[in-house]
Parts: sequence; structure tokens; C-alpha cells
Amino acid sequence: MAEVGRRAEALPISEQAVAMRRELVELNRDAYLPSLAGSLHNHATLLAEVGRRAEALPISEQAVAMRRELVELNRDAHLPDLAGSLHNHATLLAEVGRRAEALPISEQAVAMRRELVELNRDAHLPDLATSLHNHATLLAEVGRRAEALPISEQAIALYWELVELNRDAYLPDLAGSLYNHVTMAAQVGRRAEALLASGQAVAMRRELVELNRDTYLPDYVQSLVVHGWTLIQAQQHGTAVTPLVEALAIGQQLPEFAREILGGAVAVLREAHQASPAEVDAVFENLTGQTFTKWISE
Repeated sequence: MAEVGRRAEALPISEQAVAMRRELVELNRDAYLPSLAGSLHNHATLLAEVGRRAEALPISEQAVAMRRELVELNRDAHLPDLAGSLHNHATLLAEVGRRAEALPISEQAVAMRRELVELNRDAHLPDLATSLHNHATLLAEVGRRAEALPISEQAIALYWELVELNRDAYLPDLAGSLYNHVTMAAQVGRRAEALLASGQAVAMRRELVELNRDTYLPDYVQSLVVHGWTLIQAQQHGTAVTPLVEALAIGQQLPEFAREILGGAVAVLREAHQASPAEVDAVFENLTGQTFTKWISE
């Protein structure tokens, strides 16, 4: 039910499964603990997906605790499940603003998934890439950008490897990791690196829009805005106008809820114009038929 979007209907059924498995664990803990841990993990995920994150947290904690217990009994059998629960729990903590608590849990998930990749690279590489991406994002969100950058680079490298194996499946993830890397790199002064990643993210999301416009258009427009901002950081004010004008043009096709991106494009254009008014006006006029000075005053 959850997978076809009927999450609200799925919740009470998921609750029943949890309750029954709790009862079974009371009768035979060894036999049913793995199943209960799995149901708790899934139920916490479902609660989070419908926005009930505060309720999901204690359920998620229980799943983590049970899977830690199972790993003590049989590490090989249960380590993948524990790593998954730790990853999800860290994400949940971050979503409710408890990032400092999420960090050590996220680190544990990364460490476990590194261990699993050593045992079976093909099976566990996608999960490691995801955990590295999320951990880098979390580090950046708490202001530890210098530490986040090498983790982000590792995620990108793994996603490049995965894209070589299956472009359709992993291109969105690679584009997302490159997009996140842009801000991290720019904020620590690595502008050339940020500019390269930004251009790559735009190109990949343009490709994705060709495949599925409705799904990927908001991400593409956002990447254009960030690319414009990155060009400004590199003092390329005139060059920045082109992606920003494109963002404004195709952004008109976005659904209403996503149109706040357009305000970002205008703000970045203002920044470019303030730094180099004549250059920006000339490029803007060449693209639109009027100067930015005139356009913004209307």
C-alpha cells in the first residue's frame, strides 16, 4: 500500500503487524526478534513519510536497539539491517533538527557499510554511496564543511562508478551529490571545483528532464540557479546571466509550489548586476530583448 502511495491506509495495518510481532516475541524472542525489528523499521519509515516524524523516532530507536542485539548474536546475518536502521534513524533525527545527535549514528552507518562493501562490493556499494552522501550533507549542515568535502567526494566517486554500471538507475543520485557538493566547495573557497561540479549537475539534470520532465524539472531549474550563483563566485558575471535567464524562462512551467525557485534566480541576477551592471545588462538584453535594469523595474 505504501509503495502505491496509499500510506495513510497502510499505517493502521502496519501497526497491527508490529503489535502481533511484539506478542510473538514475548512467546519466543529468538525466533521472532528479527521480524519485529523489521516491522518496527518499516513502520517508522512509514510514519516519517506521512510527516509524523516525532512519533517515528521512538519506533526507529527500538528497531536500532533490536538490530544491535541481533548483530551481537550473528554479525554477518544482521549487519546490513542494522546499518540500514542506523542510516534511517540518523536521517530522521536530522529531519527533526537533532543534527548533533544524528552525526555519530550516521558515522556508524557509514562505517558498517564500508565493512559490508569489503565483503561484497556489488551488493552494498549503492548503500555506502547513499550513506556517504547523507553524512556529508549532515556535516555541512552543522558547519563542518571542511570535513564534509572529502566524504562528499567519496560519494561522488562511488556514484560515478555506479553510473558506469547502470546510468538510468544512478544518474539522479550522481546529479544530486554533485549539486550538494557545489555549495560545500564554494563556501570553503574551492571555486573552480564548485564550478566544475555545478556544470556537471546541470548537464545531468538536463538529460534527466529529457527522460522525465515532470519529475526532474524543479531540480533542473534549481541547478541552473546554483550554477549562475557559482559563476558569480568565480567573477564570471556575464556568463552567469545565461543559466539564470533559462531558469526564469522554463521556471514558468513549474507547478505553483515549486515557483519559489524563481525568486532565487532573480536574487542571483541582482547580485550579478550589482557587481557588473553594464556586462549583465548587455548579456540580458541579447537574450531577452531588454536590459536587466529595465526588466527589473517593470
